[in-house]
Amino acid sequence: MRAFTPRASALSLGALALTALLALPTTPVDAAVTWGGVRSGMPWASGASTGNMELEKFRGRRLDFRTMYVGRRTWSNIVRDTNYARTLLRQGSKVVVAVGMMPESHRGQHAQCARGNFDTHIRGFARGLIGAGAADAVLRLGWEANRGFPWKATGDGSSYKACFRRWVSVLRSTPGARFTIDWNMGQKGTFPYHVDRMYPGSDVVDVVGVQWYDRCSPVRNEADWNKAMNKKSRHGGPYGVGTWLAYAKSKRKRLSLPEWGIGGPRHVCPTPGIDNPFFIQRAHKFFRDNAKHIAYEAYFNGHGGPSGNRGSHKLAPASFNPRAAAAYRSLW
Repeated sequence: MRAFTPRASALSLGALALTALLALPTTPVDAAVTWGGVRSGMPWASGASTGNMELEKFRGRRLDFRTMYVGRRTWSNIVRDTNYARTLLRQGSKVVVAVGMMPESHRGQHAQCARGNFDTHIRGFARGLIGAGAADAVLRLGWEANRGFPWKATGDGSSYKACFRRWVSVLRSTPGARFTIDWNMGQKGTFPYHVDRMYPGSDVVDVVGVQWYDRCSPVRNEADWNKAMNKKSRHGGPYGVGTWLAYAKSKRKRLSLPEWGIGGPRHVCPTPGIDNPFFIQRAHKFFRDNAKHIAYEAYFNGHGGPSGNRGSHKLAPASFNPRAAAAYRSLW
């Protein structure tokens, strides 16, 4: 075990405050847990899920992870897009790959997946990443399957689980593969049961992940935060980030936040997110307090909505959400 401390460099006033904060005792981070060490110097692995270069430059601190999303129209998209990992690796971070378990052209074909009909494509995807130098990538396999993607869980979830397990079996049997499998759900989702019905088994899951956005309604004070932290779904499953952390611990897994941020599309709910420095501050405290249980976090530095809602999540450039951006820059 070894602790990581931030690099000395020309720092802004906010970064100096962060240096003082990180000089306090923190939970040591095991390099094995973070798959190669923490380049950022944070007490946990910290990256971006979009807008990678902008966010890294803005915060003046290296990203531990950069995220790429492979296409989802056809199998050719899924396999061909693996080559983009080369670009991200040249930028100096580990790669997180969001990959669907089937493309739009094969929507809902979990049974065919489980029977091995897609093995050739899955193996092609694995070989593509390995050939691009990303044999140790973190895979957000079938991300947010409790929502509306082509690979979303249907029925009681059993066919989805069988497909997930087939994917992992093929991935792990590909020579040279050293992937980390992130079972990554939407915070609430629309799956009509407790999310545990979708859990494919701890033998095929390395990390439990969840998206986390400040909206519906945004948290503005401690009372809001505590309520949101401990919230459960109507089926009794995890919903708030505190309940998701507890769920991950119940599986003896670390929790990832592969997309998180302020704001959000105005069409999602009547009370969308806002430029909210309070949420940024409390998110930082949550990561710091639970560092040993956090696999990684990746801020969604993107628009996340239609053209009428541009910049809804963005912290960099700071002009979109200046108050939240200032809080993030001072803490990160």
